[in-house]
Amino acid sequence: MKTYFVVSFRKAIPVFILLFAIGASAQTKRPLTPRDFDGWHNIQNQSLSNDGKFLAYGIFPQDGDGEVVVRNLQTGAEWKQPAGARPLPTNANPDAEDAPPPIPNVTISFTADSHFVIFSVFPAKADTDKAKRDKKRPDEMPKNGMVIVDLTSGTPTRIDRVKNFQVPEKANGVIAYLREPEPARSGAGRGAAAAEGANPSASGASGGATGSAAGRGTRKEYGSDLVLRNLTTQAERTFPDALAYTLTKDGTALAYAVASHKEDTNGLFLVTVGTDAAPRGLLSGPGKYTRLTWDTDQTKLAFLSDRDDAKSKQPKTKLYLWDRHTDAPVELASSASHGYHDNFIISDKGAMTFSHDGKHIFFGVALPDPPEVDPANELLADDKVNADLWHYKDEHIQPMQKVRATQDRNRTYRAVYHISEKQLVQLGDVTMPEVTPTEDGMWALGADGREYGPIEEYDTAYNDYFLVNTNNGERRKLLTKQPQNPQWSPDGKHLLYFADKNWMCISASDGKTTNLTGKLNVKFWREDNDVPGAAGPYGSAGWTRDGKYALVYDKYDVWQMSPDGEATNLTAGAGRSAHLEFRYVRIGSDVRDPEARWIDPSQPLLLRATDDETFDTGFYRARIGSSAAPQKLLFGAKSYSAPLKAKDADVLVLTASTFEEFPDLLITNSNFSKLQKVTNANPQQAQVNWGTAELIHYRNDDGVPLKGTLYKPENFDPKKKYPMIVYIYEK
Repeated sequence: MKTYFVVSFRKAIPVFILLFAIGASAQTKRPLTPRDFDGWHNIQNQSLSNDGKFLAYGIFPQDGDGEVVVRNLQTGAEWKQPAGARPLPTNANPDAEDAPPPIPNVTISFTADSHFVIFSVFPAKADTDKAKRDKKRPDEMPKNGMVIVDLTSGTPTRIDRVKNFQVPEKANGVIAYLREPEPARSGAGRGAAAAEGANPSASGASGGATGSAAGRGTRKEYGSDLVLRNLTTQAERTFPDALAYTLTKDGTALAYAVASHKEDTNGLFLVTVGTDAAPRGLLSGPGKYTRLTWDTDQTKLAFLSDRDDAKSKQPKTKLYLWDRHTDAPVELASSASHGYHDNFIISDKGAMTFSHDGKHIFFGVALPDPPEVDPANELLADDKVNADLWHYKDEHIQPMQKVRATQDRNRTYRAVYHISEKQLVQLGDVTMPEVTPTEDGMWALGADGREYGPIEEYDTAYNDYFLVNTNNGERRKLLTKQPQNPQWSPDGKHLLYFADKNWMCISASDGKTTNLTGKLNVKFWREDNDVPGAAGPYGSAGWTRDGKYALVYDKYDVWQMSPDGEATNLTAGAGRSAHLEFRYVRIGSDVRDPEARWIDPSQPLLLRATDDETFDTGFYRARIGSSAAPQKLLFGAKSYSAPLKAKDADVLVLTASTFEEFPDLLITNSNFSKLQKVTNANPQQAQVNWGTAELIHYRNDDGVPLKGTLYKPENFDPKKKYPMIVYIYEK
């Protein structure tokens, strides 16, 4: 008897329809066991050097220790370093509505000259398990480390107890890293453990590493040793009690904030890299120094400090700005400044950013915490009554309110400081909690979803959107009950959004709305939507860097839209005629580049194509402004991942996989002319009875054509009966 099972199949996502062999005879391969599952490897965080000559990646089993591999792509030589076991994610709020945090990965960074690679490593599983059995305190547990590999010789240097590190984007021969605090002496009880909220994995970001903002019930955070290392000479300088730091892109300056048990030594300090000069104090005194933030050109550094009110029970924070051409920072705003809404003050819990031109600083404000209760007047525990109160007009049901309680307590609202005008303007508040500014900082998009909170539980999330003038805070309503988030153009002149099954564009200057797709003879909404509610769009690739065009998708093709409604099918209808879904692929390797989120109109577009009948994939090339058919580069019966490109070389790394083929790493060029396999993560797969996958076409009871996948054991015998697992899911 031949048994088939069919389920719906969307895109290239596999469904699980498994037939199991029982008591198969004459097997040449052994069956899978739970031990195989634990030992199965995944490849993580592959990274290419700028010159494209080196590849580094982490390879970890499901359970146990992994390693980081550095490969010379020209010679094939490999250097491997133990990387410990990936820890389970720590969820600070297990009741949160969001998905659980991801399992931490190693961080890998090459220096700009491709002479060194630096990566984080985890403690060995055996060491962590032993410490748990010994009931070690959190500050006594094994900590992450860091490895530096000289790519000329392959020589590794391993450094233990490293919290995070920074590698300058455009400089060579220097890095900075922050050590974990030393364990407190038994009975010391001085809070010398790692700062709360610190990322358990090392960070290579260049924007500054900081601990979490203090709030009610948060104990004081103290710093640890900050180390500046010369990679060539291996000479190091150590600066004690650093809590936050930032190394400039050009590697010439290191700014850091001190949080010491001796509070009089706290402050913000500057080190001139490459000299032996003592750190220069920019601002000092008791208190916190947080949110160290550079502008795009890194000529200005903004930060927050409560040093002038540090002795208060609830110190008030001020905003400061330091220009690298001046000796000392200047105070920009305090709680006494004009421009706040009633009772609001500066909060160190909110993010801080500059506009692209460095003329405007966006930061967080909030209502002050309630005054602390005098212990002498505090109720005894036996006299306290805890109750959950809910009203039917509440924005959210009670369980959701409990889930969001911490988030709501720490919520901040966006304000802006205009540097030249010396003017503070509060933009957001409880009536408009979300504010997204333009690149130039002159306009912002505000969102208010309070009216639609009660229906979110059974419908979807909606917002009313407002155009906000950042010079005076004035608001003009643009959209009502809008489910999709509008997208600013890079020049801040237009907003792209999806409504009523069409892509729309709003001009910020006059509020004029243009329907970009209404007159086109294709549909831009998901025609196979099978859930309650309005169908969403097929998606958008975003704006070109010059703000002239937005790229949007129909089911198959990519369209270039100008804000006035002029449309060009960039894939010339080739997707629809061949049933290929074309989607734009970003291949830039440096996430620190602020321009990377925009599409460069001067460069060819790399498009990933998926055949919606066979689910074969591949890559095509198209160009902005051209309506010629896209050029096929690679296509086959595999699932190809989006590639990652070396910054200064025509070298790409990607994966290709099928049910039978693990997604090992492949090296190629921008023409995909040759794919070179450079990893073999799971050679043990050849020893086990794996299986095959078969695509099935069928019709349901309503006559709708659907697809499914049947997975069979490698030694499947069509004359035998097998038990079967069935997995069905909606589109």
